[in-house]
Amino acid sequence: MTGVVVRPSRPIIASSVTRKALDAPLPIADERDVVTAAARLVAATLPTARVRIFAWTGGGMEPPIAELGTGEAVRHAGTVSWPPAWVTPIARCSPTFTDSATGALVTPISSGAGPAAVMVTSAAPGTVLDSSAGPLLDRVAGLAGMALGSARRLHDERERADAFAEAAGAKSQFLNLVAHDLRGPMTVLMGYLSLFEDGAFGPLPEELAAVFPVVNTRIAEMEDLINAMLETSRLDDGRLELLLGDVDLRDVVAEAVTRSEVFAQPGQRAILAQPDTPVDVRVDRSRLVMVVGNLVQNALKFSVQRTDVEVVVRLNGAQASVAVVDRGIGIEPEDMPTLFTRFGRIRRDPATSGIPGAGLGLYLARELTRVHAGDITAVSTPGAGSTFTLTLPLRSA
Repeated sequence: MTGVVVRPSRPIIASSVTRKALDAPLPIADERDVVTAAARLVAATLPTARVRIFAWTGGGMEPPIAELGTGEAVRHAGTVSWPPAWVTPIARCSPTFTDSATGALVTPISSGAGPAAVMVTSAAPGTVLDSSAGPLLDRVAGLAGMALGSARRLHDERERADAFAEAAGAKSQFLNLVAHDLRGPMTVLMGYLSLFEDGAFGPLPEELAAVFPVVNTRIAEMEDLINAMLETSRLDDGRLELLLGDVDLRDVVAEAVTRSEVFAQPGQRAILAQPDTPVDVRVDRSRLVMVVGNLVQNALKFSVQRTDVEVVVRLNGAQASVAVVDRGIGIEPEDMPTLFTRFGRIRRDPATSGIPGAGLGLYLARELTRVHAGDITAVSTPGAGSTFTLTLPLRSA
């Protein structure tokens, strides 16, 4: 930096700096906003100075990312030559120091982990920089450093969020494609199994007929997984459309329990308790059957002690509830936040290692309930069982 003439003339002083300006946070939308605001703050308090802020590269400086002279707008262009003698004090994030050759004040800006930028403040011809400018510039650099750190963290968070959204989109597309590819073969397989069971191909040997309950259970699991994958992709893509109708919640729950019986282990039952009066709700029937069925199936599968599961329908003022109560292995407190997450699977207990599932069921159940203006909550005691409670608004009269 050459060509700046420093004459012992009218000084540039910092007396116009207000405490309010220095206490106010700088914008953190992005790094350019930060350095622009820093340059303007210095220019406002040292009105005849020239301010340039450079990005620090670890051993040198790039062209100015903000430059402002007397009465000028902030520019983002230019080049500079700088002395190697600046490197050490900048790398150490030392306070403002004076360039002996030009009289310019050099202020490192640290974002916390080291220098992030360098602010160079030069005197205009016919002026000098007052000694009080050093603490002022350090104060501005401190504000800018905090804002730069926030801007960079915000940028990193946005990048992570974008990457997560991209990965989630890819997963959703994958789920949709795989589910559609599986549905065709599954339909054919289910059709032939039904024909075998009905005797369309003649009587079956007893030993073969005995395996049909196991096969049907596995087929039901695959069908549920395919449906969950399709519904999840519809939710993610905003393609979910509800076919609402007025139904008696008791009928929906009874159907869901009946469909879930195939998942019961030998000696295990799903016991249904319902009120004598109708429980009128306005819902998408098929999807609510899926939701309640998922809760019942989970309760049956995770009751590895083969204990019964209770399904209780209640009227609670303007709401209806369905409580699914099991006395199974329960859930550890640290695992509760994972329950309703997409692809969330709790594998802490060895007793559950062989239980099939992709971690979509509870996520989908709660999301589908929420689009019906309801919710699902869970309470659990490890070793003693869990209660999942679905709530829905009653149909308006």
